[in-house]
Amino acid sequence: MGKTDWVIVALKTTSLRVIPELISPLLGENTRVLTIMNGMYDDDLVDLMRKFSKSENELPCAAIYGGIAFICSSRISASMVHHSATDGLLLGGLAAMSVGGNKQEALSILEELWSPTKVPFQSEQSLALARWKKNCWNIPFSSVNVALQGQLTIEDIVKQPSLRALCDEIMDETIAIANADLIARGETETQLLGIKEVRFCFMKL
Repeated sequence: MGKTDWVIVALKTTSLRVIPELISPLLGENTRVLTIMNGMYDDDLVDLMRKFSKSENELPCAAIYGGIAFICSSRISASMVHHSATDGLLLGGLAAMSVGGNKQEALSILEELWSPTKVPFQSEQSLALARWKKNCWNIPFSSVNVALQGQLTIEDIVKQPSLRALCDEIMDETIAIANADLIARGETETQLLGIKEVRFCFMKL
């Protein structure tokens, strides 16, 4: 394919270490990389990409972005995915950019990528904050679903009082971890997550 303007990566985070080598033939100084994956992996990926670069202090591309997809899905069998409640919103934020780049300009370029599409897109000033908001959903429900061997959907879980209480407990712990991380990253108190704010997204289920 040669060098490209954009590379979109949609793998599991267990494949994080293979990403630099996998996409390297596509990268040029003007290439932008968007990863749409779950988890808090952006710092690790940026470090891997810099190590893969000719200079460890630079990126092998113009910018790296992180994407967060709100698709509220459960895999109910090997070939079946159930979407229970979603508008398909995609959030995106900047993980890192080449030396001399401008953050607002970089976010505008990301917005332009999605503007002609049918995908509802919203850029985020803080990628870490956006990721933690999604993890407050993913960590509790995915953990319980995996423990139950994928036998229940999110709707099933929230309708069973004992399982919903368990998810609430895990969510509270996730919020505490998230806020500690956000403070360490220099976020202000107004940017910290609140229990009511996070739980609001599934109160109607």
